Amino acid sequence: MKHARLFAVFTVAALALALRPGAGAAQVHYGAHLSWADSYPPGGGGTFGLGARVGYDLGVLPVSVWGHGDYYFPEDVQGTDTGYLTAGLDAHYSPIDLGPTAPYILAGGMLRRTSANDVSTTSYGYVAGLGVEVEIFLTSSLQIRREFFDDLDGGSQWTVRLGVVF
Repeated sequence: MKHARLFAVFTVAALALALRPGAGAAQVHYGAHLSWADSYPPGGGGTFGLGARVGYDLGVLPVSVWGHGDYYFPEDVQGTDTGYLTAGLDAHYSPIDLGPTAPYILAGGMLRRTSANDVSTTSYGYVAGLGVEVEIFLTSSLQIRREFFDDLDGGSQWTVRLGVVF
């Protein structure tokens, strides 16, 4: 329950910043990505997924807030029908402007829903990582993330995302 409250506080704070007066100057972005998670299903070799995200540049600071979701396609292990999805809210801090390249640090809160046959579990956790966006003809992004969950449903994991941002 503690994780759920922290996730809710982080979500409300991010929305308050994004929707504050004068936020009309903030820029909205959206994107899609391919994901890979290294630890699901437990005992498996990782799984691939598809995701989408929407972000808001806060304008005053080199900070943006991103909501995201991923749906993974895990292999069924030992005859079980497995499912896996994540959703979360991240803050991206980009202190360096390198022209068409924008590296950033990210941190946020997440929820994860796993299922095996007809039994599903939802857990809450945190994420930290590094990312970079490169703009040539369109903006490409790469993120390397560590997702921290303290449950028995695979525990913490590494994820890698490769995508585009508009």
